[in-house]
Amino acid sequence: MPCPVWPAARVLLAVALLAVGCSVGRYDADYAEAVAAFEEQAPFAVLQVEPAELGSGGFSLRLPEGFLPLSPPPPPADGQPAGRLDPSRLRPPFLPDFPGYGRTFERRFAVGNAEFPWSVAIGVIPSASMPRRQVEALIADKARADESFADHKPVWEDREVVAVDGGPTAWRVLSLPGQQVFETVVAGNEEHKRRSGVCEFWLSADPDRDQQLLLAWRYPDEVMELMPVAPPQLAKTVARTVAVSADDDDEDEAAAPAAAPVSGGEESEPEPDPFG
Repeated sequence: MPCPVWPAARVLLAVALLAVGCSVGRYDADYAEAVAAFEEQAPFAVLQVEPAELGSGGFSLRLPEGFLPLSPPPPPADGQPAGRLDPSRLRPPFLPDFPGYGRTFERRFAVGNAEFPWSVAIGVIPSASMPRRQVEALIADKARADESFADHKPVWEDREVVAVDGGPTAWRVLSLPGQQVFETVVAGNEEHKRRSGVCEFWLSADPDRDQQLLLAWRYPDEVMELMPVAPPQLAKTVARTVAVSADDDDEDEAAAPAAAPVSGGEESEPEPDPFG
């Protein structure tokens, strides 16, 4: 006569194996979620945690580690000449009339006895006063007229990003390699020389935005291998962090006209340069 214990034992064994299988399945799922979350956040590890508020237009973004805002020199002491910040550190030298210019951030890299800059100039442009195509044409025309890019044809390209906080997803990118003027410091002395480097523009291109964000990344070749991530990928990662705190498109039509002057600044007239 078969022992009745065996069928019950088989059932218990099956339940135990099923429970273990479910536990392993949950572990695998949790592990996969953790890996996916890490992979999603890993690209942003080289960026500052706190976003930089850009003021005009309500934009903010996370800059790479080590970037600091360039500020006017302190007031001179009695009898001393006023200090000034060289324009080549603020804007691309071939584009003194940087559309919607607002701020510049910079990081310096030490290579031997020299310091080389890596900077980003930022502007916010009202679409109504200067449409995107006009911005693109202005920058391309200036580039064609500058000897720095004599061997390079300026061509804007489409670029899509996955915005993490509701910012722009469509961008237009213009990369300009060439012999460009950079301010470097060699043995404590400032020098302004042409060096092989890159100036890359990122212009937000979402069609339903009333404001366009313009970023101009500049760096000489000497710092490329010192950057934490390849420059094109890093610029794309920063673009993903762009957020808009107040989108005029979400407001009713009556409120929209009043919002434009706030972010438009002085229309197309450049503000006085506090840096001299």
